[in-house]
Amino acid sequence: MALRSHNISYSTADQADVLAFPGSNGNLTADQQRCLCNMRKAARARQDDLDHQGVGWGLPIPEALDHLLAGHTSSAAECAGNAYYCALQIIIDRNASDPYTLGAYSKPSTFFRLVDEEMRRLGVPDDLLPHGYLYGGLPAGFPHIPHSLDGYPTIGHLPLARTKPAADAYRAVLDRMDPDFRHDVQDLIEKLDFEHEEWQSATRNVDWYTQDTLFFSLICPTPPDPAGGDPAAQAPVTAETVRAAVSCACRRRRRIICGGRHGESALNRPNRRNDVPRCASLPQEPGRSQNNNHGRRLPLLGSRSGRHRGRLGQRRTHRRPRPGDTSTAPQNPSA
Repeated sequence: MALRSHNISYSTADQADVLAFPGSNGNLTADQQRCLCNMRKAARARQDDLDHQGVGWGLPIPEALDHLLAGHTSSAAECAGNAYYCALQIIIDRNASDPYTLGAYSKPSTFFRLVDEEMRRLGVPDDLLPHGYLYGGLPAGFPHIPHSLDGYPTIGHLPLARTKPAADAYRAVLDRMDPDFRHDVQDLIEKLDFEHEEWQSATRNVDWYTQDTLFFSLICPTPPDPAGGDPAAQAPVTAETVRAAVSCACRRRRRIICGGRHGESALNRPNRRNDVPRCASLPQEPGRSQNNNHGRRLPLLGSRSGRHRGRLGQRRTHRRPRPGDTSTAPQNPSA
């Protein structure tokens, strides 16, 4: 059975900025209206890409965005949840920092459930286990969205105030964990540490900074089509396929990074720590410069230029210098 790759990325945002749009019914400021215009362009581009793939969800993403703005998710389409999650992710993206990748997994839910079991055995509190916040859904106060067909796309979240407690708890048990999990958990620790440090630094030093939440975007690059079916999704999960999934998730050098320029695997190209798979179903948003595709090598942790976005998606440059950092000082956001 062919195992599809699922990609997990993350960004930081202020929940209040995101919640200003769902249910607004057009009651937006001039700046918010300009931001909404960019959201509509992104929704149209995303739908055009689905149309190009021949995938029909029964609810176009631009229409799903209009439903969210009107304050309801009432479509009866079989894949309405897919469209609503895509539309909400667009709203989050336009109010959040640039996205960065957490990883690519064939069966991320299976893998992180196994990680949870291992951490729970070693004494990590349940409220800090990674599966809980990756698959825990939206924060309180966000609109109810029906589940996506096949479970993807979906959105998870973790308050930035919880990133350090989570990283500390993982670090305390890392040496006692099953070796198959250590590499991925170490990566997660580093990312949570960095997000905590950035949050603390920005809160102290940047007057406009109000971001409070780490949002996780979980997608499958090849969306399920209810008309044509998805054999990989419909096939029964056996012990053999679960072992293959965990092996694929635990050992990065064996992961097949979906959608490379020539469909190459990670074994056939240099290891790029923050590599985000290039996917036909993830087009470049019009008017938005994303630093996670188009063949460019991504900056390593600690060298994120333009790390944060301010309110309404305005790009802001805030970066705490690291030892040995010889880059120029942060630019003036108004420049």
